[in-house]
Order: sequence, then C-alpha cells, then structure tokens
Amino acid sequence: MNILDHVNLGLSLSGCCDSSIDSPTDAVRAAYEYLNKGLINSVEVFMTGHPPRKRQNIGPWDYDSKLIAEMKEALAPFPHKGAHIPFAFVNLASLNPGIRDESYRQMVLSLEIASQLSMEYVTTHPRFGTLDILSKKEEWEIWLDSYSRLAEKARELGVVLTIENGDRLSFEDCADMVREIHSPFFAMTYDTGHANLEGNKDGKYRKYKSLPEFTEAERDCFKNIHLHDNHLSKGDEHLPPGKGDIDFDSVFKALLKDSPPKFIMTLEFKWDGLEYFFGYFRQVLEKQFKEFLI
Repeated sequence: MNILDHVNLGLSLSGCCDSSIDSPTDAVRAAYEYLNKGLINSVEVFMTGHPPRKRQNIGPWDYDSKLIAEMKEALAPFPHKGAHIPFAFVNLASLNPGIRDESYRQMVLSLEIASQLSMEYVTTHPRFGTLDILSKKEEWEIWLDSYSRLAEKARELGVVLTIENGDRLSFEDCADMVREIHSPFFAMTYDTGHANLEGNKDGKYRKYKSLPEFTEAERDCFKNIHLHDNHLSKGDEHLPPGKGDIDFDSVFKALLKDSPPKFIMTLEFKWDGLEYFFGYFRQVLEKQFKEFLI
C-alpha cells in the first residue's frame, strides 16, 4: 500500500534536530530522504524566529532575496509546502493598537514571503488576546476583524492563512472562526496534541464530547493537521501518534472519511520517531481502508 495514494503527509521542520542543520535551506534538504522514499509529499518550514539559537527557524524578517531564491529552489521538489509563521510574541487581538498593528504587519510579511515561495498555506496561533479584560464576545470581535482582513490579504496573495488551536482559541473556537469568516483562504490547522490537552484537561469541549467526534464533524474546516500525541499527565510532549493517550485509531478513521482528503497531515514530532510512525500508520491504513471496502 502506497501511503501517499490515500493521504498528503508532511514533515514539520521544527522536528529536525540534527545539530549540523544551520539554515532553513539545510532543514528543507534534510527532508529529501523521506520525500525520495515516497513517505511524504509536503514540508512545513518553521519560520517563527524562535528559539533564536536554531538558525533553521529564522523569522520572516530575516528572509532576503538571496534566501528566498535558495529556499524556492530547495522547496521545488515538494508537491505541497507551507510554513509555521510567528505566533509566540504577536497578538492580533491586543488592546494596544501598536502591538496589534505590528502583529498584523508581521502576518502580512509572512504571507508575502510564503507567496514568493509558492507555499499553499501558513499557520499561526491566536495568542494572548485581551487577557480577560474584555468579555469573550468582545474579544471575539477583535479576532474576527483581524482575521477577516488577513483572509482578504491571503486571497490577494494566493496563500491559505490557517489558525492553530492550543493557545487563546480552543479547537472548537478555531472551527467556529473558520465558519464565520467563510473564505477559501482562511482555514484551521488542527493540532491533535493540543486538542487532547484542551478537551480533557481544561474542559473546553462545548458541542463535542471527544476528539473523534469533533474531527469528523469539523474536518471540512481543516487545511492542515499537526499530528502528535501526548499523555495528559505530562503535557505537550509532541510524541508520535500511538505513543500517548489519544485514540488515534478513531481520529484517523474520522480524518480519512474522504480519500484522499483535501488537507495535509504534518508530522510534528522529533524525526527519531518517524520509523515508528510510518510502521504504525501503515497498519492504520490497511485496517481502515479494508473496513471502508467491506
């Protein structure tokens, strides 16, 4: 069974831990091994600007014309590609208009670079917000304004802007935002590990009672999936699926209802877990597609 006949699988370059990797271009080329084996067809550049000691993670402000040309060449063999753009120190719902405007500027810069690199999508986290100074409804309107404007900019540039659950907006919030903005250039990056912690630990389920239920109902909101696992007692471990508490058999069954799905599933864990994952995932595919054919 050829994995890529049924899914689009990508690697997050945040999981590239080889100490010899000293640039985003080197990180992209390190993924060629898995591309050439037919195990992946996508890559997600970590364009966040942190941690600063990792030069492969430089932010969009460090991309000049020379690096853009090098990256475009390095990315060319991948049928699909995207980028994780700044999130840790930006706030698109800040009550300080200067911070909000600068955050917006950095998002636009990220979209512009992604467009030059022929990327399909970028992902960022809704973070901090109004820190509970305003009501959730009032804060929602600020997020909605920022993301609506960015969705229009994304449309102009031909790149899908996605928001990832795990910070200020829960997985249900992110899906609701996607449905409210209702643009083909605005979607969700569904982070399974973050959702497990949100739903079980923080009690943020509202409409749904489990991750498989949410996954099946909202999968048309997804452009990208960050696949990783964890144990509730240990937090955001970023383990390969099958190594933690998440019922991934049921999650994958929901994700793979449509074959091939329109979204990309990005592996967001250390690359030393890839061999285990591909073995596990082949078993999942063999089991689930056999069930679908019965």
